[in-house]
Amino acid sequence: TEQSGETGHISEVTSSSSIVSKLIPVVSIFAAISIFLGISYKYSLFGFRKRVQKHLRKILKK
Repeated sequence: TEQSGETGHISEVTSSSSIVSKLIPVVSIFAAISIFLGISYKYSLFGFRKRVQKHLRKILKK
């Protein structure tokens, strides 16, 4: 009974390590996508604000 318990424990460890090895690339991909989206969103907002300011200045000059 002790041997079977040990083998069960070993199989659990290997399965968890395989899960972790599968999760690492998935998590890194999600992190890269979220960082890229965050940067693009920030820059798009910045450009949008500049356009709005230019548009408002044109309206105010008239």
